[in-house]
Amino acid sequence: MDSYYDRAAKVLDARPHPHWDQLKKVQALGRRARQMGREVQPLNIAVNFQIDGKNPYGVDQKPCIDCGDCVTGCNVGAKNTLAMNYLPMAKNAGAEIFTQAKVEWIEKLAGGGWKIHGKHYTGQFCSRGSTKSCGGTRGRWARASSRTLSGASST
Repeated sequence: MDSYYDRAAKVLDARPHPHWDQLKKVQALGRRARQMGREVQPLNIAVNFQIDGKNPYGVDQKPCIDCGDCVTGCNVGAKNTLAMNYLPMAKNAGAEIFTQAKVEWIEKLAGGGWKIHGKHYTGQFCSRGSTKSCGGTRGRWARASSRTLSGASST
């Protein structure tokens, strides 16, 4: 599993804030930690601090401006969310991406490709369950290749 965590950390560009010890909230936490005989350690966060333009996945991104809105939602586009990395990677590998769909399980087909089992939601109501084949049929609900789903289990 470690290799998959390492891969995800690389795609998410997870690392500590470059000036973590200068942030006022970290300094306040550090004061309290010292009172308790502890110390503050930086954590890896999935935030862009360098790119100002297209990221490696072709998405426009801005660097963090240290506004502190990370928890409630980045207003400048610096967080390395799925929309900034994995979704563009999947699209570039041939996947079609759909909203209002819930995948319940994925089945690997003996002849290649995948069968996706799930539901499509419209508004607050769910339409009947549906099964769609991928990788070899026309009119696909979702399309995936073994490259796109390389981290998925084949069992």
